[in-house]
Order: sequence, then structure tokens, then C-alpha cells
Amino acid sequence: MAEIFWMSKPLFRGLSKVDRVTSSNAETLRPSVDGKALLEVAEFLKSAGDSIAHALSKKLSSAWSMPENDIEVQEPIFAYGVDSLVAVEIRYWFLKESKAEVTVFNILESESISKLSVFAAEKSDYVQASLKVDGVQ
Repeated sequence: MAEIFWMSKPLFRGLSKVDRVTSSNAETLRPSVDGKALLEVAEFLKSAGDSIAHALSKKLSSAWSMPENDIEVQEPIFAYGVDSLVAVEIRYWFLKESKAEVTVFNILESESISKLSVFAAEKSDYVQASLKVDGVQ
């Protein structure tokens, strides 16, 4: 099949691959790690936060179509173009993935993705209560 002239432009290059995804390889696109299990077995609040930060980095890289290793967890989340509308989506992502009640204000005002993730771990229903009481270990 001949390629449409505008498909060679960088903005639309990804669209040429959309129809090539089949149901067999679509299964491989799903994450293989169970975030809930990682949070439940975390021995330290920081390790639970690291798990959340890693998952959030994956979400941001997918949303912005950028390599995951380009996202620095020591940077604030707004450095990656997260505004109030995207923060609402991330808020619901925290609720769904880690059962953590995080406000839009917490997301936008956080010093870094790492600190935001530790905060979410503190709020998570999946993280052991003993870790939340002891604080960051």
C-alpha cells in the first residue's frame, strides 16, 4: 500500500504504525507488573514511592510519546507539561492504581515526582499501615 504524503511528517509518523498493531502483540503492550502487589509487599515507604514514581513515569512517557528515561523523577511534574486538566487525570490514575486520595493541588504543587509518589504511597490503601505511621524509612 502506498504511503500517504503527510504520513512522512514527524507529527503524523506514529499514525502509520497504528494499523499494524494486531491483537496478538497488543497483549504485550500491557504492563506485566502488578502495582498493587508491589505496594503491598514494600518494606519501606520510600520503596513504595519508588514503585509509584516508576509507574507514573511510564504513564507520562506514554501520554507525551517520549522515552521513559527522559523523565527525571527529581523534577516537578509540571516540568513535563502537566496542567490542571492533566492533573485531574493523574488524580484519578492515583485512585485507580494505588487507591491513594491525592488532590490536584498536591499534584501541581509537589516539589518532584519522587516526593509526590512518596506522598501517594502514604495515602495508598495498599501500603501497609505500619509504614505510614513510621514515616519515610
